[in-house]
Amino acid sequence: TQYKFNYGYVNFKRKKFDEAKPLFKAVKDGSSKYAEPATYYYGFISFYDEDYKEAEKSFEKLTNSDTYKNVVPYYLTQIYFLRGNYDKVISYAAPLINDKNNKNTEEIKHIVGQAYFEKGDYENAAPLIDAYISSATKVSKEEMYQLAFAQYKTGQYQKALENFKDLSIIDDSLGQNALYCLGDCYLKTNQKDKAKDALQQASNMDYDPLIKEVASFESGKLAYE
Repeated sequence: TQYKFNYGYVNFKRKKFDEAKPLFKAVKDGSSKYAEPATYYYGFISFYDEDYKEAEKSFEKLTNSDTYKNVVPYYLTQIYFLRGNYDKVISYAAPLINDKNNKNTEEIKHIVGQAYFEKGDYENAAPLIDAYISSATKVSKEEMYQLAFAQYKTGQYQKALENFKDLSIIDDSLGQNALYCLGDCYLKTNQKDKAKDALQQASNMDYDPLIKEVASFESGKLAYE
């Protein structure tokens, strides 16, 4: 058992996961002192291999472990999200976001925010995504769009407007959607000239035919007005 675990760990450190995984599997269900760490490393490799069902089983076994109980919540939260189980993300991880003992608390907060976003609960999504973005060193355009859209849907038009502005220069379907929402934010804040310009730009892009059609109609109405 000791040999299998140590040899598995050496392969793990050398990133030879295919060789490490069966060795950890042979140890993880036993009663030795190596069972717990073998379960963790087996779960980690399963997560890396996108075998989320096996990873979930492994990490759930460690939720009361003195060694791993502050590490596994991050992985479990990710797994529930990646498997589309947004209710489980919220019920499991929302109580954890104020627990300073957990590792990766900010990332957990972000995933919970994304789960609320996917469920259309923008009221709860907006502050969590905003908190993550405020502390992150690098943010993707999709994450910025989620924040802007959540603010837009909750009537925070001025905040949403500023964030959509940054996205409106992107030449893809996300940029087209951002321009449309930006136009509506301008409209909601009674800036009709700017609204017309943003909607006209959205209508000139061909990525999303529905957005193109609606933006064209709305910008035409504003031009007439």
